Amino acid sequence: FVEKYEASPTPSDSAVMHARKKTISDTVDLAIQQQGNINERYNQKPISKVPEELVEYVDAATDGKIDISRKYVAIHGSNIWHEYRNHSNPSIEIGRHQIANTASDIKEAIEAIYHPDVVEALFTKSSNVNQQQSFAYAKKTSNGHYVVVEAVGGKRNPNVVPVMILQFDEKKWNDMIANGMVLGQLLYENDPEKLSELDVSAIKKNRVTVAQFASKKPLLNTPR
Repeated sequence: FVEKYEASPTPSDSAVMHARKKTISDTVDLAIQQQGNINERYNQKPISKVPEELVEYVDAATDGKIDISRKYVAIHGSNIWHEYRNHSNPSIEIGRHQIANTASDIKEAIEAIYHPDVVEALFTKSSNVNQQQSFAYAKKTSNGHYVVVEAVGGKRNPNVVPVMILQFDEKKWNDMIANGMVLGQLLYENDPEKLSELDVSAIKKNRVTVAQFASKKPLLNTPR
């Protein structure tokens, strides 16, 4: 997968990014301090509208089967506490070829939805073991790769929330690439039921590598 080099943000972009980072940071801290309770409706904190670029990535990665154009990027307090509680012990994670998540790691992994390296489908129909549509994204870190699963809310739920946040070491990541695997196979390697529901060939075919992504939106005709 090719890394994406991003243009420097404008001052207005910087202000938006700062506010977004602060909301994410405060929400993650609260979720950890209060063991999942963030004092929000449905225990979910909206962060922003889903950016247009992510709408396009997910549309392409799922072959048009997941539409998040009217959704919000949000954080579910219970999910954050679950991931922190279960994946923050270095002695356990090292045996899985994973890197223990600190609060800072979780914040960075959530923030990476705005600038992922790779986006892939997981379950494009809600009739699966999770009963929700979902996709995953990956982002390179200084030590490995974040891989985050995003669950897509249904008609009455306007949010897209992270439900799994893992950080894999370079060996695990490189083995995945060498073996031609998809993110779902990495995430669910010990869950045969979920593995059996992955459409691996379709996921590979539609995988979005952001640095190589070309928008399908038609270009406007410019006057000559």
